[in-house]
Amino acid sequence: IRIISGSMEPLIMTDELVEVEICNEPQLFDVVVYHAHNKTLVCHFVCGESKAEPGSLLLHSMTGGRLDLPVAQEKILGRVRNKRINLYHKMVFVLKRLFV
Repeated sequence: IRIISGSMEPLIMTDELVEVEICNEPQLFDVVVYHAHNKTLVCHFVCGESKAEPGSLLLHSMTGGRLDLPVAQEKILGRVRNKRINLYHKMVFVLKRLFV
């Protein structure tokens, strides 16, 4: 899948090709591709489970300040192979969530 936006930079660059593998149960900080409400494919990372919508995941970009709308597990196409959020970016994300 070709990434057409910069929402996951610097991990995944605009116009980069990524491989997606089937993943039935994405884990925290997995980078996934999902079907958005407007039928486009979006590549973001898992940052939690929705309490308001059980069975749905909370997803986030590397660059954005807000969470995506909750995404049902069946909308997840799969996990991006060979791309992982590093410890530094995980800590930055967690600290931002604590103080917002």
